[in-house]
Amino acid sequence: VVCAGTKQLVGFGFAPWQAVAQVLEPPEHGSPTDAGWQWRALPGASVGRSNGKGCILSDGRFAVFGGKDNCLTPHSSCEVLTLDGDGPRWDALSPMHEARAAFACEAMGGCVIVAGGGGSGSARLRTVE
Repeated sequence: VVCAGTKQLVGFGFAPWQAVAQVLEPPEHGSPTDAGWQWRALPGASVGRSNGKGCILSDGRFAVFGGKDNCLTPHSSCEVLTLDGDGPRWDALSPMHEARAAFACEAMGGCVIVAGGGGSGSARLRTVE
Protein backbone atom coordinates (compact mmCIF):
# COMPACT_ATOMS: atom_id res chain seq x y z
CA VAL A 1 0.00 0.00 0.00
CA VAL A 2 1.38 3.41 -0.98
CA CYS A 3 -0.15 6.68 0.22
CA ALA A 4 0.91 9.91 -1.47
CA GLY A 5 -0.50 13.39 -1.06
CA THR A 6 0.02 16.55 0.90
CA LYS A 7 -0.09 17.84 4.40
CA GLN A 8 -0.72 21.46 5.18
CA LEU A 9 1.79 23.12 7.45
CA VAL A 10 -0.39 24.94 9.94
CA GLY A 11 0.64 28.38 11.02
CA PHE A 12 -0.32 32.00 10.71
CA GLY A 13 -1.27 33.35 7.28
CA PHE A 14 -0.32 31.34 4.22
CA ALA A 15 0.26 27.67 5.02
CA PRO A 16 1.99 25.85 2.15
CA TRP A 17 1.37 22.20 1.38
CA GLN A 18 4.17 19.69 1.72
CA ALA A 19 4.37 16.60 -0.51
CA VAL A 20 4.41 13.38 1.51
CA ALA A 21 4.44 9.65 0.72
CA GLN A 22 4.46 6.47 2.80
CA VAL A 23 4.44 2.75 2.07
CA LEU A 24 2.85 0.07 4.26
CA GLU A 25 5.30 -2.84 4.35
CA PRO A 26 4.48 -6.41 5.37
CA PRO A 27 6.18 -8.16 8.28
CA GLU A 28 9.32 -10.14 7.60
CA HIS A 29 8.78 -13.57 6.08
CA GLY A 30 7.96 -16.07 8.80
CA SER A 31 6.53 -13.51 11.23
CA PRO A 32 3.94 -15.20 13.49
CA THR A 33 1.37 -12.36 13.19
CA ASP A 34 0.22 -9.64 10.83
CA ALA A 35 0.92 -7.09 13.57
CA GLY A 36 4.36 -6.50 12.07
CA TRP A 37 3.01 -4.33 9.22
CA GLN A 38 4.81 -0.97 9.41
CA TRP A 39 4.48 2.42 7.69
CA ARG A 40 7.75 3.72 6.24
CA ALA A 41 8.22 7.31 5.10
CA LEU A 42 9.25 7.83 1.48
CA PRO A 43 10.58 10.95 -0.21
CA GLY A 44 7.79 13.36 -1.11
CA ALA A 45 6.94 13.95 -4.76
CA SER A 46 8.23 17.16 -6.34
CA VAL A 47 4.73 18.68 -6.30
CA GLY A 48 2.40 18.87 -3.31
CA ARG A 49 -1.05 17.98 -4.62
CA SER A 50 -4.59 17.41 -3.44
CA ASN A 51 -7.40 15.78 -5.43
CA GLY A 52 -4.88 14.03 -7.68
CA LYS A 53 -5.13 10.33 -8.48
CA GLY A 54 -2.71 7.45 -8.45
CA CYS A 55 -2.46 3.89 -9.72
CA ILE A 56 -0.04 1.00 -10.05
CA LEU A 57 1.54 0.82 -13.51
CA SER A 58 1.99 -2.48 -15.36
CA ASP A 59 5.69 -2.52 -14.35
CA GLY A 60 4.78 -2.32 -10.64
CA ARG A 61 5.67 1.33 -10.07
CA PHE A 62 3.20 3.74 -8.44
CA ALA A 63 2.25 6.88 -10.40
CA VAL A 64 0.40 10.04 -9.37
CA PHE A 65 -1.38 12.38 -11.77
CA GLY A 66 -2.71 15.94 -11.73
CA GLY A 67 -4.42 17.42 -8.71
CA LYS A 68 -4.45 20.92 -7.27
CA ASP A 69 -1.54 22.89 -5.90
CA ASN A 70 -1.65 24.98 -2.72
CA CYS A 71 -3.28 27.84 -4.70
CA LEU A 72 -6.07 25.38 -5.68
CA THR A 73 -4.99 25.52 -9.33
CA PRO A 74 -5.30 22.22 -11.22
CA HIS A 75 -2.11 21.00 -12.85
CA SER A 76 -1.13 18.38 -15.40
CA SER A 77 2.08 17.04 -13.86
CA CYS A 78 2.64 13.30 -13.45
CA GLU A 79 5.28 11.46 -11.42
CA VAL A 80 6.21 7.85 -10.80
CA LEU A 81 7.61 6.32 -7.60
CA THR A 82 10.35 3.74 -8.10
CA LEU A 83 11.33 1.45 -5.22
CA ASP A 84 14.52 -0.36 -6.22
CA GLY A 85 18.11 -0.98 -5.11
CA ASP A 86 19.00 2.67 -5.80
CA GLY A 87 16.55 3.77 -3.12
CA PRO A 88 13.05 5.24 -3.42
CA ARG A 89 12.73 8.15 -5.85
CA TRP A 90 10.14 10.10 -7.82
CA ASP A 91 10.70 10.60 -11.55
CA ALA A 92 8.74 12.90 -13.84
CA LEU A 93 6.41 11.42 -16.45
CA SER A 94 5.02 13.28 -19.46
CA PRO A 95 2.30 15.68 -18.30
CA MET A 96 -1.36 15.17 -19.14
CA HIS A 97 -2.75 17.20 -22.05
CA GLU A 98 -5.13 19.04 -19.71
CA ALA A 99 -4.67 20.17 -16.12
CA ARG A 100 -7.26 18.37 -14.00
CA ALA A 101 -8.19 17.39 -10.45
CA ALA A 102 -10.80 15.07 -8.92
CA PHE A 103 -10.93 12.80 -11.98
CA ALA A 104 -11.16 9.06 -12.62
CA CYS A 105 -7.92 7.15 -13.26
CA GLU A 106 -7.22 3.52 -14.14
CA ALA A 107 -4.26 1.52 -15.44
CA MET A 108 -5.19 -1.11 -18.01
CA GLY A 109 -3.57 -2.79 -20.98
CA GLY A 110 -0.22 -1.10 -20.36
CA CYS A 111 -1.83 2.38 -20.48
CA VAL A 112 -3.27 4.82 -17.97
CA ILE A 113 -6.67 6.35 -18.71
CA VAL A 114 -7.78 9.56 -16.99
CA ALA A 115 -11.27 10.95 -17.47
CA GLY A 116 -13.33 13.92 -16.39
CA GLY A 117 -12.60 15.97 -13.31
CA GLY A 118 -12.27 19.68 -12.81
CA GLY A 119 -10.13 21.96 -14.93
CA SER A 120 -9.16 25.60 -14.59
CA GLY A 121 -11.69 27.76 -12.80
CA SER A 122 -14.89 25.81 -12.22
CA ALA A 123 -14.87 24.08 -15.63
CA ARG A 124 -15.94 20.42 -15.53
CA LEU A 125 -14.00 18.34 -18.01
CA ARG A 126 -15.59 15.73 -20.28
CA THR A 127 -12.31 14.75 -21.91
CA VAL A 128 -10.50 11.43 -21.67
CA GLU A 129 -6.77 10.88 -22.21
